[in-house]
Amino acid sequence: METPSGFVTAGIIMCGFLLVSLVVGVIWCPNTQGRTLDEITEERYGKHID
Repeated sequence: METPSGFVTAGIIMCGFLLVSLVVGVIWCPNTQGRTLDEITEERYGKHID
């Protein structure tokens, strides 16, 4: 049975988008290692007042 070439092309394009997304996410992700969620939230949105 032969695979339609459109399916293979679509798969290659989707893999390309996946790799681009990975590179963008790794390069431009914020550095939040070792910080609590409360610290990250305060930095992004300011002090929360109850």
